[in-house]
Amino acid sequence: MIKEYMENIYTKKYIEFDDAWHDDGLSYSETLVDDFTENDWQELNRKINSFNDATNLRVAESLSDVCSQESIDILVELLTLVQSVKILEEIATILYTLLNENDGIEIVFTKEKWSKLKTLEEKSFILSTYIGGVLKKCH
Repeated sequence: MIKEYMENIYTKKYIEFDDAWHDDGLSYSETLVDDFTENDWQELNRKINSFNDATNLRVAESLSDVCSQESIDILVELLTLVQSVKILEEIATILYTLLNENDGIEIVFTKEKWSKLKTLEEKSFILSTYIGGVLKKCH
């Protein structure tokens, strides 16, 4: 499943035409993520370190409706990898919205992830607002 997911994210037409990603690629990626195995999640977690900011945003967008510990962990990791403040803000918004829409789920952060999120709060007002909201929802 992860191979197909990666091919979809990297499809040339989606790289060249962002509208095509939002029209077609995103919904297909969301469908693929729904069927991820534990191995797929682990592989995605390994691969995101080598992605550029735009690709990491696509990963975040494709996880926007998946409220699981695996997706939350990847979204948090993306926040620590991305350099662009604008994309950081978009990913933080996705994470905050996901947690707010799934109020009953218990998410646990390691001390390391908690610390990484705390340092991100200082990068922008939007990050401060959303990261603060995420931290209030998690243990």
